[in-house]
Amino acid sequence: MPGKFDKQFECDELPCIHVVSDVRRKRIAVFVETSDGVVYMPLKKIEDACSRIAELRRIHYREADYHEIDELARKYLDLEPVEDYD
Repeated sequence: MPGKFDKQFECDELPCIHVVSDVRRKRIAVFVETSDGVVYMPLKKIEDACSRIAELRRIHYREADYHEIDELARKYLDLEPVEDYD
């Protein structure tokens, strides 16, 4: 049974990252939405990734451009990238 959907979490362009908060209980959760569905991401993993990104940006690394992403996924993760979401 589908739950109540909040319009603030509509995803216009996949993938999307949703930070969901419950004000009354003071709790949060983060979800990544792709064409395959929604996956929960533990905050610790996100915080670690943000710290690593900030560290690399401080030493002038740049974000890989669209044409470099597949190469990085294959070379460092041994993964075959999924098709575009468009």
